[in-house]
Amino acid sequence: MAFSPKFVARERGRVVVQPDSTLSTVAKSTVRFVVGDLHPLGVGSVSSGSPASVAAPAARLGTLAKFASAYGKPGETVAIKPRVRRFMLQAGAGDLLPKDRVALCLRRPIPGASSVDVLHSPAQQSAHYGGLMVCANLWACPVCAVKASERRRDELSGGIAAWDGQIIMVTLTLQHTLSDDSVTLVNDLQEGKRRLCSGRGYQGFKRVHGVAGTVVALECTYSFGNGFHPHQHILFFVSGLVDVDRFEDELRTMWPSAVAKVGRYASPKWGIHVTAASADVAAYVAKWGKEPKWTAAHEMAKASSKRGRGDSFSMWELLENYTVMGDQEAGDRFREYVQAFKGRSQLRYSKGLRALLGLAVEEKTDQEIVEEVVEDAVVLAQLDLAAWRVVLANDARAELLNIASSGDPAQIRSFLELLGVSLEVLPDG
Repeated sequence: MAFSPKFVARERGRVVVQPDSTLSTVAKSTVRFVVGDLHPLGVGSVSSGSPASVAAPAARLGTLAKFASAYGKPGETVAIKPRVRRFMLQAGAGDLLPKDRVALCLRRPIPGASSVDVLHSPAQQSAHYGGLMVCANLWACPVCAVKASERRRDELSGGIAAWDGQIIMVTLTLQHTLSDDSVTLVNDLQEGKRRLCSGRGYQGFKRVHGVAGTVVALECTYSFGNGFHPHQHILFFVSGLVDVDRFEDELRTMWPSAVAKVGRYASPKWGIHVTAASADVAAYVAKWGKEPKWTAAHEMAKASSKRGRGDSFSMWELLENYTVMGDQEAGDRFREYVQAFKGRSQLRYSKGLRALLGLAVEEKTDQEIVEEVVEDAVVLAQLDLAAWRVVLANDARAELLNIASSGDPAQIRSFLELLGVSLEVLPDG
C-alpha cells in the first residue's frame, strides 16, 4: 500500500558512527546507523526533530483511517502484508483497551531506555525491535500472539513427530445462547473439562486406552446470532493402537455427564467431535494460533459490516471489523472476549507429557517467549526517542520493520527521510 507520511521533523542533530562499530554519545534527536562487517556504512548522522515538533499519536479516526483506506473499495483486490495487518489490529485493540498493556505494546520504550533498536536476523531475514515494552497478552495482541503461537506450534510439531504412538483429537463444546455471560460460559467449559479428566472413571479410561497425556488448546469464535462459542481442542497421546470407536463412544457418554455437573448441557452428538486421522491433526496443528487472512469474500461484504450477521467470526476478524470498518458492536464483543479470557492459558500440557515428547520440562511463559531476542540479531539502527515519536506519529512501525528485513541500512535511511527525518553525511573521523 502507498505510504504517505503525516508528520515531518526538521531540527538537526548529529552523531559520528565510528568505523569499529562503537557507538558514540548521541546528540539529541538522532538516529544512529551501526557500521559492521555485515553491512558497511559511510559515516553519517540522522536527525529526527525535537519532541515539540512531533504531533501526539493520532486519535482513532486519524490512526485507523489509514488502515481502512488501504483496504480499498468493496470488491477490490487488496494485498495487506501480514506484519502491517498485525500492527493495524494491535492499534485497534489498543484503541478498544486503552488501559491494557496492549495499548503500550511495541510503542513505549522500556523504563530507562534512551533509544529504540532496529534489529535484523540474517538467518531468518527478518527484523524486530529492541528496547520496547511488550504486553504478552495473547488474547488481545495479534503481534505478541503470532510470535508466541509460532514458537509453541513449532514445539508441539516436534513433540508430535517424536511420538511413536497414536494421537486422537477431540473437540469439546457446550450449548450456549446469545444471552450467556461470556466469563461464566468459559468458566463452565473449563470446569466441565476438568471434571471429565478427573476421578476414578477417567483413570480407568486412561488405562484401557493407554492415554499417556494430553495437550489442551482453548479457542473461541463468535456469532451475532448465537453469541460466543468457546471450545477446547484436546490432543490425546496414546500408546500403541486404540479402538477409536470405543474411545469415542465412551467420551460421548462422559462429556455430557461432566457438563451436567456444572449445570450445563452438551449434546452427545454435537458437543463433542473425535478424529484419529493424522492429516486432520496435522492440519489443526499447522493452523493453530494463526489469524485468518483477509479474503476477497471479506472485501465483497465490506458494505455490510456484520457480513450477514449469521456467520462465525474469529476474534481477530471481530477486531478487524472494528478497526477497518468502524463496526462498534464487533469492537464491543472483542473487548468482552479479552476480558473473559484474560489470564487463561491458550495451550496446556498435562503433567509429565513434555518429558515424554522430548521437550524441555520447564515451559517458557508467554512473557519470556515474546521477549526473546534472536541469537544472530544485529543492530541496524538506533532511534532516539524523538525519532521514535516520528515513526509512531506516522503509524510506520510495521513498514519500518518490513524495510529493515532486507538487512540494508541504506533502505532504512531512505524510509526515514520519507518521514521527514533529515540525513547529513559527515566526513570520516
